[in-house]
Amino acid sequence: MWGRSGQVDDGVQIIGELFNNALSHAPSPDYVVAVDCNGGAVRLEMWDSSPHRPTLLPIDFDGEHGRGMHLVAALSEMWGCR
Repeated sequence: MWGRSGQVDDGVQIIGELFNNALSHAPSPDYVVAVDCNGGAVRLEMWDSSPHRPTLLPIDFDGEHGRGMHLVAALSEMWGCR
């Protein structure tokens, strides 16, 4: 994939975490995923209907949730939202 076959697993994990986040927090089931390569950089995007931006929550090691965006941040060169 665009000369980045070694990063496909990371991309799948990132999109999976973003999708699970949308499933948990967006009020409607309308989701869009986009993958783009421009200038050698791969961009993964997820759109949902939530009015809230994703945030890095403090990690609760005993909790079952709250680690997804930490995984996204760890596997991404950079991340953000708009």
